[in-house]
Amino acid sequence: MKKLEIYLQVLQAGQHERKIILKTIEELKSCTPQELSENRLLVAAVYCQLLQYCQSMYEGNVPQDIVEELLQTFENIEQIGVEATKKERYDSNLTTVWFLHELKIHGKTGDVWRIEDELLQNSIQILIQELDNIYFVFDIKENEQYFFPIHNMIAKVVERPEFVDINNPLGIYQIHILQLAVRLFVNSEDKQKILQTLIDQCNLRFIKYLNTSGYIIDTLDLLNYQKNGVMIFYDAMTNKVLVRHKSREYFEGKPLWEIDGVTIEEEKDYHRNKIGFFVEYDLEKSDSLEDHSDILKTEEGRQAFLRLFFDKRAYNILFEYSIIKKADGSLLPVNPFCYNDNKIVKGWLKNKTGTIYEKEHLIDALREYRSSALKVCKECVMNRVAFGLAIMLLQNENVGVNGLGVDELNSSEWYQSQVLKNWVEHCSDSVEALTFIAGQWQRENEYCAITYKKNKNSREKNIEEHEIEPLDFYPLKSDNSWMYQIIGCKNPTGWYVLHGKVQEDSEGKFILAVDLVSDVVGKKFSQDTEMTQLLIDTEVLDDPEGLIEEIWGSGDEYYLLYNNKKQSGVVCNQTLLKMLSALEKTQSKNYLTLETASEISRTQYDDIVDMMLLQRAALEEVGKRYFCDFDSQVYYRLIHNLLWSEIDKVKIGSYLKIFMHHQKLKFSEINRDEKFIRKDVNTLYVPKDGRESDSVLTSIYETYLKAKSVRESNDMYNYMLVLKEDGFYYNDNRINNIVFLCDNFECGSATIRMLKAYLNLDVTDESEKRKVEQVRASRQKYFIKQNGSDVAPEQRVEVPLESVIKKNNCTIEIHGYYGTEIGKKAVEDFLNEQHINSGVVSYERQITKQATQIMKEVKEIWPHFAPKANVYTVVREFNMPKMNVFPVTMLNNPKMAICMFVKKDEIKKSQK
Repeated sequence: MKKLEIYLQVLQAGQHERKIILKTIEELKSCTPQELSENRLLVAAVYCQLLQYCQSMYEGNVPQDIVEELLQTFENIEQIGVEATKKERYDSNLTTVWFLHELKIHGKTGDVWRIEDELLQNSIQILIQELDNIYFVFDIKENEQYFFPIHNMIAKVVERPEFVDINNPLGIYQIHILQLAVRLFVNSEDKQKILQTLIDQCNLRFIKYLNTSGYIIDTLDLLNYQKNGVMIFYDAMTNKVLVRHKSREYFEGKPLWEIDGVTIEEEKDYHRNKIGFFVEYDLEKSDSLEDHSDILKTEEGRQAFLRLFFDKRAYNILFEYSIIKKADGSLLPVNPFCYNDNKIVKGWLKNKTGTIYEKEHLIDALREYRSSALKVCKECVMNRVAFGLAIMLLQNENVGVNGLGVDELNSSEWYQSQVLKNWVEHCSDSVEALTFIAGQWQRENEYCAITYKKNKNSREKNIEEHEIEPLDFYPLKSDNSWMYQIIGCKNPTGWYVLHGKVQEDSEGKFILAVDLVSDVVGKKFSQDTEMTQLLIDTEVLDDPEGLIEEIWGSGDEYYLLYNNKKQSGVVCNQTLLKMLSALEKTQSKNYLTLETASEISRTQYDDIVDMMLLQRAALEEVGKRYFCDFDSQVYYRLIHNLLWSEIDKVKIGSYLKIFMHHQKLKFSEINRDEKFIRKDVNTLYVPKDGRESDSVLTSIYETYLKAKSVRESNDMYNYMLVLKEDGFYYNDNRINNIVFLCDNFECGSATIRMLKAYLNLDVTDESEKRKVEQVRASRQKYFIKQNGSDVAPEQRVEVPLESVIKKNNCTIEIHGYYGTEIGKKAVEDFLNEQHINSGVVSYERQITKQATQIMKEVKEIWPHFAPKANVYTVVREFNMPKMNVFPVTMLNNPKMAICMFVKKDEIKKSQK
């Protein structure tokens, strides 16, 4: 069956040749019944791909001899669909073969309309996509009869009175049958009349929207129709929208915007019973249908989305093309009555299935957008507020988007704090609102309070081990005095939220002994007042809620607000005070003030973005579930790294100097380097390691060097050589020169090991020997062609490069795209020591940045880490170099929030 897999790949490549069709058919015919049965998914895939290949190659007019071959082949394989398991029948290719078999069998018996298998009916949406690509098979006739009489099946089904009936509401199967009918009845007058009858007599006007220029705005399984009972049709040719529902009440409310001339129309069955209702309206020429994912790409779009959802209450707008974008940038839902929908549907038109969310779980449906910025300050790029926070607040209490005050935010304070304050002030109960945000904030950011775990068995969250996840509250050091003002503290800086335990004194009075040792705010109070003990008579405490009226004994714990100047305290809402106390603890360990963050200029931030973009693929691979754009990911990782590194106003300059002292090693222009484009046909260009090593060089080759438009004629990883009398040949050319290619070399040690590995040079030092063996295991290996062709891996004979050099009397070159003078001299000295006098060492671009100039700053920021001073400070595309000045903790796992760059583990192979 290996050949079938190869033919499948060839068919998918789409290089049209008649012989490919015939060879594929021959291979399918040669399969035994047992082979067909055991590999039915593969067989179905090959046959369906073959049909698509034929339709594409011949544009539907497939030659008769090939048609006959295809039919004979089908008769050999058609039973695979019948014997398939229920799970296998969800495979689109197998479903197609099964459906064609059913059509053929029922066609012969004359009852083609009786295909009533429930699983097959549920697969109609799959068939709609698949059958479009093989429609020519439905024109095939045998003895003047259609071989696959799908037209007859659809015609019989549609014209049956019960197809449209009050007792049999239109469902997914009926809608998809009508879609097939519209597409297949194009040139059939008698069958077109059936559809026209449904339009004229039953007023099923949506049928007109099922043509090639129209579509249903829903997922293929019509999930919106299933859960909300509504269907939305759009025709791009007429620029019209039709919204259908089975209930008239759905349309009796006021639409979300004024629509001229819209009336509620009725659908009826053949007995004049009402079966559904619809409205139809025209879009303006300048209107465009958008998906929420496009809208949410910008700050302006995110704010407009919030207004659409929370101000207009247009909830169900998360499926493709469900939003109208007007010429002025304002948004409207394509369904003006969507406020009646009970569920939120998320999905795309071509998706087989969508996802359902309750309205209150909108924030989960928009997971990848939560951490993105709702608004970024122009004066300070680090000052921003999260889109997810706005959703969270408005879902808790919808005060209207204007209530967040996004348009009035000022740069002198964290945007996040201002939005929180604005929302609380607009809520119906400010204390309850404050309790909500204090609790949410503390729970979401509590891991930031611990930079390193002191106890390995501790269950506490830790910022170093914290994996990326949706973030609504950015972990920022904030001035929360406004919270105390909300509670009623007129001079909030003089108030403390303290925690104490009730004690009974010798006179029987109850005293509240405040914790000034383990409680964070208690410690601060003690430092500010120089008091080592605070005992408060409970009788002098203000107790507006009567919380301590009936104390029964010692041990009860209370939170209170205390003002030392007035020597008075208040015991009030314990939940709120507990949350505020916990939040103060988290905030006390946070150094990221606005003053500190403001030191990061837009230019410096953009430089960090550029550095991280070099390793975008690795970061986005793990971040795509949580970030809708790369800027959101950069900001997320940067603020966590700042917190983990404990960067304050004093350290921020050193921190930035470290990053700015890094050279960016980009390879986008490597295809201008003569050595890397491998121009000389008599040169064997040897990559420093093999393709399977997943090295930077392999990534560079696949991204920038490998031909994309044609088949690669000079593959850098082609390992086959030919041995002739006068020496070794590569691609029919004698090898006169060997160039070892490196993406970069710095000190030269790795390049020297590469040469030792490739040239089998003697190594006496045991430590060095192990390292060379690792390099040898991952190197590019070369083999001799036998009789002009490749052989099975186990029969290959490896050719050591020193044999090629000796036999051909080759010259040698070592070339790096990036390099240093120190590294170049080290390699040259090594070649001289080995008496390889013809060796030439070169590089295209020079690495200049060294760590010696920033070692003081590195030790100041990361005192637990001691990098070598002779390291070159570079951020390299695709992967960080082994030697660098960053702690390995912030490089080794992009799942971690503090990870800024990625250093992949090397693939270690054992020598066989």
